[in-house]
Amino acid sequence: MSEVRAKPKKNTTFDPAFPQSGALLIDKPEGITSNDVAFKIRKALSMGERLPWGFKIGHGGTLDPFATGMLVIFYGEATKLANVYLRSQKSYSGHIQLGARTDSADYTGKIVEEAVVPPLSLNDWQALADEFVRESYLQTPPMYSAKKIDGRPLYHLAREGRDVEREAVLKKIYEFKLSALSPTGLNFNVRCESGTYVRTLAEDLATKAGTLAHLKSLRRTASSDLTVAQAASMTDAIEQLTTGAPASGLKFVMRIPELAQHLPVSAINAEEEEKLRRGVHATIRDLLERFNSAHPDALYGLLRADDRFPVGLIHEKQLQRVMNR
Repeated sequence: MSEVRAKPKKNTTFDPAFPQSGALLIDKPEGITSNDVAFKIRKALSMGERLPWGFKIGHGGTLDPFATGMLVIFYGEATKLANVYLRSQKSYSGHIQLGARTDSADYTGKIVEEAVVPPLSLNDWQALADEFVRESYLQTPPMYSAKKIDGRPLYHLAREGRDVEREAVLKKIYEFKLSALSPTGLNFNVRCESGTYVRTLAEDLATKAGTLAHLKSLRRTASSDLTVAQAASMTDAIEQLTTGAPASGLKFVMRIPELAQHLPVSAINAEEEEKLRRGVHATIRDLLERFNSAHPDALYGLLRADDRFPVGLIHEKQLQRVMNR
């Protein structure tokens, strides 16, 4: 999660109805970075006197500047949930331009190679797409990406004209549906594991067909259980946050219980809760063993007493965080 902390501001009355921790669901526009969105939303929250200054804010999963769609902006204690969404499944739609490869694998880059597009039917293309779902898929990160090699982001090396060896990573593609075939393009919908580069997926699909491709558009339609239909445009969000719109009417703002409702829960009693808050190691060990036994495949989960606000957040098999009320 990328995170910034606001500066203190004095002599200000803040909106008591606005949740002190939560997330804002933003439909990111094209042409700006995910960090830009976080900074603009932070400014709007401050100008609208929604929160006391000093709050943490960040996003739970980067979108490329050319991409649009669902960006979850966390603030306050909810930033502890950012990795839950960072590691969650993502869904995208977009358009694949066939017959040309660019240096960035999307339309913002320079065309570096062209190839003939074979005369395949939509069914033929779908059969190739189905192979990514049915078979193991090893994906090599693109040079224009934030993945680091020896501490440096790959895109820095790419801008220097360097092409370094990258290790392929096994990625799970859950759905990959194609539609609206034209002589040089395909529309698509894909649901995939976090960290999947859809630009590279488009290139790899074209390789299976004996041609080249790059992305003409990309839109994130869902992050975990949240969909872009629940999001506000950045323009609307900023306007509502800064013009005094009632907090109850801000449908794109979600509280922690709503953000965490899809996570598995392990119930604890009042005595365990008290020991958990004091950091008693034996209790923490017992609670983790109980959770891992009940949910062996879960990376994240909640500890909760009497169906109240989550007390503990289990993060990749460890109780790394205790959440405030």
